[in-house]
Amino acid sequence: MFIEDHDELIARKYFKFANGVGLTAIGLAATAIRFEHPEPIAWFFLTVISIWVFWNGADYRKIVVSYLRRYPGVLNTVKLALRVGIFMLGVTLLSGIALKHITLESIYAALGFL
Repeated sequence: MFIEDHDELIARKYFKFANGVGLTAIGLAATAIRFEHPEPIAWFFLTVISIWVFWNGADYRKIVVSYLRRYPGVLNTVKLALRVGIFMLGVTLLSGIALKHITLESIYAALGFL
């Protein structure tokens, strides 16, 4: 069995937390899109999600520079981004709704319901 170093344990814990918040963000996006004017609600949810993730990332912020140096290059950057893919999806959905790029009508059209 391999023993991970301290930085990797901190990163893994934070990424797991961020993806859990991402699942919440996806649910909040699904809730916001149902309102007549979802943009202000999506902005509010996006603000809360951002504060929540930042507030709980103190340990990760302490090691982030040294941790990112371990993964140089584009492919490693993509690999790290995929480790928080669920979080990124949730934030992208909320951002799309807040910026009026994602609407209920566009979702219905994409699914072929219109």
